[in-house]
Amino acid sequence: MASSMMSMKLTGDKELMRRLDVLPDRMRKRVIGPAVSQALTPVRRAMRAGAPRESDTLRLSITKKTKKYRSGVIYGAVGPKKSFSSTYKGRRRVPYHYVHLAEEGTKPHIITPESRRALLLPFKDAEGKPMFRGVVSHPGARPSRFMLAAWLSNRSRSMRIMHTRVRAGLAREASRK
Repeated sequence: MASSMMSMKLTGDKELMRRLDVLPDRMRKRVIGPAVSQALTPVRRAMRAGAPRESDTLRLSITKKTKKYRSGVIYGAVGPKKSFSSTYKGRRRVPYHYVHLAEEGTKPHIITPESRRALLLPFKDAEGKPMFRGVVSHPGARPSRFMLAAWLSNRSRSMRIMHTRVRAGLAREASRK
């Protein structure tokens, strides 16, 4: 399975990058962390707008997250929240588990049950007994590419926001001292 991960790396003048690397950890967290979070906002909005809407669960689960590692690297991600779930047509849905299928699509395939209950149908036959389905032929699904489209359409905007926020944050920190 191909990865649906997209990334953006802030690069630039070697002197500027060296100066950012020597910022104290607290200052880096106060300046770069919020800038990364703000830069991810347009991407999150576009992902929510373009997400498939069968149950709205996927759309509602899309969130942004930033994390600072001890090495000083600040990481930002946009996607479905791991802990988010909801019920649709009586079944629990966890978008984190199927977002890659919606994004990249699936090929036609055969689904065979691992146990007798695996393909229990939600209704009963004429005699009132539960109905089972032995094998299901899945027709496949087209890729929606809503995450890729959101990233590509907002990449330059995110970079502008990042540059603006970092510049303003550094000016604010410089005036504090």
